[in-house]
Amino acid sequence: MRRPLPLAFLLLAGCGSPAEPAPASAGGEPVSSTSPSATSGPAAGYTAHEWGLVDYVLSSGSFELAAGPGRPGAALPDVPRPMQTRKPVIYFHLAQPESLRVDVTVRLGTGAFAEHWPPASVSARELRWDAVELTPGPCRAPLEAPARESPACRDAPDGYCELADLGAYRAPEAVCARHDGRNVPFLFYRGTGERGRLPLVVAPHGDGVRVRNESLAGARGPLLRLIRDGESTRAWVGTLPGPSEAVDVPRASSVEAVPNARAALSGALRGLGLEEGEARAFERAWFAELFENGASGGAPVVRDALIFFLPREAIDELARLELSPPPRAVVRVMAMRVDLGG
Repeated sequence: MRRPLPLAFLLLAGCGSPAEPAPASAGGEPVSSTSPSATSGPAAGYTAHEWGLVDYVLSSGSFELAAGPGRPGAALPDVPRPMQTRKPVIYFHLAQPESLRVDVTVRLGTGAFAEHWPPASVSARELRWDAVELTPGPCRAPLEAPARESPACRDAPDGYCELADLGAYRAPEAVCARHDGRNVPFLFYRGTGERGRLPLVVAPHGDGVRVRNESLAGARGPLLRLIRDGESTRAWVGTLPGPSEAVDVPRASSVEAVPNARAALSGALRGLGLEEGEARAFERAWFAELFENGASGGAPVVRDALIFFLPREAIDELARLELSPPPRAVVRVMAMRVDLGG
């Protein structure tokens, strides 16, 4: 599993005792034919669900992205650094008994694609899977993604190959898709981008930080602070501030709050619209690293981070998802992890 850095392209409340927020309910709203993430036309009988994580590095009082997945260079506050979207996975659900063909396009706001699967038409900022055939029922055959020792992994542009991790991301509720002779349980992409705008203002405040929401409309859900301290993880759990609101996040956090943090993140995944199997796939990809000091695939350890979920509009700015014919609904669940350093 990989990690480091944001999605600024592709991919975070008050002092006092921690309280567990209610599961979020926004971000997985249906999209109409006029949505920026769907091609115009009548809605077809399917839905699309996507999850991922965006890493953003905050250093020296400025926003900075690491050089690449697992291989960030020295901190250079005045030099733009690549951002990265972590593990975006797209699942499909049919609302009809017949097969359906769909064209899928992902356009990055900045940067380039580092990996994708299955093979597709790709340029620096546009990735196209044409004529993806959605078929009723899940894929039964083993996943045919490249192995870590394969040429595809050896040629990974940043030295990290997430293609070898894809077997952990299957979700039983999703239907099987067929593209270019392959049966696939989902579509996957990963990309990097240049320095982007963090939608929240994070500034030192006492022994903690103050998080102010100046431009993130539709912001809801939990705000977590996770601190890795030796072999243990400490957590603080709060609520993401609404527009023009701020919250003070203390540095002092506790091991006892980790179960509350896990529950808050787990509840938000489902509350934002993911199916149970999809939420569990996100948890398999990230929870060991976030809460259990799991291995980071060669990436530097993130020791102090804020985590929150981006609203739909912010996700579309980073990576625009276009589907033709348009689906009945699109669920996009993107967490953002802001590395505070330390």
